[in-house]
Amino acid sequence: MESKITITEDELLLIMVSLTLTIQTHEKYKVNRGAEGLDFETKKALSDCKQLYERLSKEYF
Repeated sequence: MESKITITEDELLLIMVSLTLTIQTHEKYKVNRGAEGLDFETKKALSDCKQLYERLSKEYF
C-alpha cells in the first residue's frame, strides 16, 4: 500500500539530516566497538533508516 504525503522542503531536509546522523553514528559505533554489540532490533532499525534514506534521496534529490 503506497500513500503520498506532502512534505515541505524544510521537513524533508530535517528528515534527511536526522537519518544521516543516525546512520553515521551507528557506523562509527560499529568501527569503534564492533557490530557484535548491536542487537537484532538495532540492526534492523539501522537497515530501515538506510533504506528510507536511499528512497528519499532517489525520489527528491
